[in-house]
Amino acid sequence: PAKPPSARVLIALPDAPSVIKEQILNNLRRKLLEAGHPVHIQWFNWQDRILRSVPNHSCDVILLMPAAEELHYSDMLRLKSFNVPILFLDIAPAAKFTANFIHSDNVQGGAMAAMHLAKLGHKRLAIFAGEPNINAPKDRISGFVRQCELLKLPKPEVFDCGTRSGEIAAGKTFDFANKLIKSGMLDFSAAFCVSDNTALGLLHALYAAGIKVPEEISVMGFDGIQDGAFYNPPLCTLAQNFDAFSENALTFISES
Repeated sequence: PAKPPSARVLIALPDAPSVIKEQILNNLRRKLLEAGHPVHIQWFNWQDRILRSVPNHSCDVILLMPAAEELHYSDMLRLKSFNVPILFLDIAPAAKFTANFIHSDNVQGGAMAAMHLAKLGHKRLAIFAGEPNINAPKDRISGFVRQCELLKLPKPEVFDCGTRSGEIAAGKTFDFANKLIKSGMLDFSAAFCVSDNTALGLLHALYAAGIKVPEEISVMGFDGIQDGAFYNPPLCTLAQNFDAFSENALTFISES
């Protein structure tokens, strides 16, 4: 059969540091190049919510990771003015906007984390919210809490580490967990962290306090960052399927 035509793909991402964003980008770029699609990467200011212009050379498709979940009508109008099919990455725009998007089922992911810890015999669970208060971590918390209810487990306590946009989740979680440890408030046997970065901050605080993981407290993250396997102990995490993420993006490109 004839080889499908290639599409010039622009991947646009905010410039705030993020290990997961880099992992999504690397997987996407590799899959697109393997499929024969020329790829251009454009970084934009994370405070702008979206990219404000496209590069001088033309593109056939834009894969966009916005810097904010709450997009405005003016944002959507600007994107529409590019006159190019757009796929939103790792975010679902508000229902009032008609848009194509890909993101993980974070509610189900949170539920899976609760089931895993429950199968290990844990009943006293806690949640560390080390990421900014946006939809993905909130959905993970919601799924985790709801699954605990279904399993007839005590309601887990949610610790908000106070991370704001642009701040590093691991550092904020480390500082928060240090204070928690010194106050003697570690009344749980396992902690679910809304991201791997949050989990690494908690792991470091527990290590610094001489608390053994997983012998004394189990820690579980969410995302599946590659570096997590090289920590001591290796990070227990619920990994997102970035291959499926990229395959869905390829399907969108072929149908656009």
